[in-house]
Amino acid sequence: MRKSVPAALALTLLAVAALGLTAPAAHAATDPIQPGDYVGSSIGGCTLNFVFDGGGKTYFGTAAHCVDRVGETVHTLADEPFARVAMIGDPDVTAQDYAFLEVLPGYLSRVSPVVLGHAGTPTGVTPASATALGDQVDFSGYGLGFDLINVTRERRVGWIVGDDANEYSLVGMDTWGDSGGPIVHTSTGGAYAIVSRLCIGACTSEGPTVQGMLAKAAARGLSLTLRTA
Repeated sequence: MRKSVPAALALTLLAVAALGLTAPAAHAATDPIQPGDYVGSSIGGCTLNFVFDGGGKTYFGTAAHCVDRVGETVHTLADEPFARVAMIGDPDVTAQDYAFLEVLPGYLSRVSPVVLGHAGTPTGVTPASATALGDQVDFSGYGLGFDLINVTRERRVGWIVGDDANEYSLVGMDTWGDSGGPIVHTSTGGAYAIVSRLCIGACTSEGPTVQGMLAKAAARGLSLTLRTA
C-alpha cells in the first residue's frame, strides 16, 4: 500500500469539518520551500524530501508513485508550479520508489535544505552501515490527519527494524500523504530514507534509502549530491 493522498479529497475534508478543525494555511509566495513541505501533482498530494544538487541544477526528491510522468509540473500547497519531474524510479519496486524534481528558475531563491521542524538537518547522508536495530528516526510531512497542525506534521518518530544499502523497514508514525517525505536519522541528523509504503509484519513502513536513491540515479546518468543544512 502506498502513502499518497488521492486527488479526490472529499472524504478527508468532511472528516476535518466533522472534527471542527481547519486545514493548514497555504504558503505565502515568500515562504521557503523545503524538505517536509507539501507537493501536489496530477496523482495527488505528497511530501518533498531532501534537496540535491547536480549539473548546475537544484532538485527535490519525492516518491515515484507521487508523480505521473517526466516533464510533469508539480505544485506547492499554494498551487505554485515550482518544479518539474526530472526522473522517476519504479513505483512498484520498494527500493526504486523515488523521483527527482528539478526546481524551476523562479523558485531557486526560496529553496532551503533544512527539514521542517528539525533545524540543522540534514547533516549529510546516513548510510545503512551507520545505523543499528532500534535507532530512532524523525518524520516531517503532510500525512493525513497529522497535517492539521505543525506539531504533528513535524514531530513524529519511528524506529528502524531492518535496512541495507537500498531499502529500510521501520515502525513509525507515518501515513498517507507523507509519501516521498524525509526520514532523518535522529542521532546523526543525516538524510536516511524517504517515506514510501506500508508493510505487514514486524514493521509499519518500508521504502528506499537516500544512499540507494543516489546510487540508482547516478547509474542512470543523474549524479546528485545532498545539500546539507
